[in-house]
Amino acid sequence: MIAPLGAKAAWEDEDDVQLRVSLTDRNRLRKLRQTEEETAVAGDEYQRRLRQQFQRVHPKPKWALTATERASRGAGHDLDEDDSDAEMEVEEDASNALGLLQQSSRLLAKASRRLATGRLEVERVKDANQKAYSKMAVQSVEFHPNGQVLLAAGPDKTLRLFQVDGKHNDKIQSVVFKDMPISRARFDHAGKRIVATGRRPFFYVFDVEAGQVSRVPQVRPSSASKMSPDRFEISPDDRFIAFIAKGGVIDLMSLETKRWVGDVRVNRGVADIAWSGDGRHLYVLSTEAEVYRWDVDTLRCTHRFRDDGGFGPTALAVSANDQYLAIGSNSGMVNVYDRTVNDSATPKPLKTLGQLTTPVLGLKFSSDAQILCTYSRGKKDQLRMIHLPSLTAFSNWPTPATPLSYVHAVSFSPNTGYVAVGNDKGRVILYRLKHYGRA
Repeated sequence: MIAPLGAKAAWEDEDDVQLRVSLTDRNRLRKLRQTEEETAVAGDEYQRRLRQQFQRVHPKPKWALTATERASRGAGHDLDEDDSDAEMEVEEDASNALGLLQQSSRLLAKASRRLATGRLEVERVKDANQKAYSKMAVQSVEFHPNGQVLLAAGPDKTLRLFQVDGKHNDKIQSVVFKDMPISRARFDHAGKRIVATGRRPFFYVFDVEAGQVSRVPQVRPSSASKMSPDRFEISPDDRFIAFIAKGGVIDLMSLETKRWVGDVRVNRGVADIAWSGDGRHLYVLSTEAEVYRWDVDTLRCTHRFRDDGGFGPTALAVSANDQYLAIGSNSGMVNVYDRTVNDSATPKPLKTLGQLTTPVLGLKFSSDAQILCTYSRGKKDQLRMIHLPSLTAFSNWPTPATPLSYVHAVSFSPNTGYVAVGNDKGRVILYRLKHYGRA
């Protein structure tokens, strides 16, 4: 279904103008008064003053300012999102942090040398979040597209940003969402926004350049579809956020407007989703081990196939160049297909990988599609690195002595110079992959 073009943004309230808000009922609201005699204001004016107060308390961090804004720090712009139950903490003294997130253009992976099979040259460096470990498991880890900043988030309700150099890894900023343990957080592909979700009927969008947080109360205009907001993926062209809802429904929301624009549906439930490299197609893995490829412009299913030997599918990933598609299962098995998967209803995998022994939690391709990382949190140290050209596991790493613990999240840096591993101990373990010259 397609939403009408005139649909309102998810956070708009048509009653704001008619609403009257008392400024004398609570002490904290008295600060919003402009004169001693003022006792109440209209709802829209109340929101405007809240935004102004938020900017005074949480000014745009220095590392996010443009040169012009740094020259005139006091000028600023009003927030155009609703005031939210979030607090920001900025580490202004973080070494070399100034302007890192202004470099928001995606760092394109250069053509890398052919990666040799057998051994992976790996060096452990300082933990990415050594300056601020999480108190609970790190469930989301992701590099900014410029390769210099990493986010870490989890059920401690805190999103943390770190400058990654492998030595100091200074903390740049923290954002605390008081009312939402974080299940998943992702940068958009331009590096300008972070979407953070949890098991709540709302989610947050953090504008990293402006230092602004907005709360989006729902995906659909109605409650007809109950979303699982901890399961989403942003399209590579930053047009859409795809949310996994109940009953085989995937809701599509515009990342720019935060409006629901349509949905696609599959039989039974949804195990996982993944975008094609150009963002034109959404792959949906059903709990019945069928994969649907949807054209998101027409919302039509253009191909459908069954995972070979499919039983208990859990994870889906597509490489950035669309060369490979991988499906993980409850048994720990991973099927790897090539691009011909879109030519058959019953394709055969290039290989079935059996290195894991517990349910596959996630699959990550390196940007050059030479490495596939498979991982599980069912047992300690369940992570394997696969050399894709040969479809064999690297024999030297990880070893039984590699201190991975229970793996919850994995991210490669844009040029695959680093791999970051979030675990149950609140650490983001960072490794340098020496084959790659740049992060």
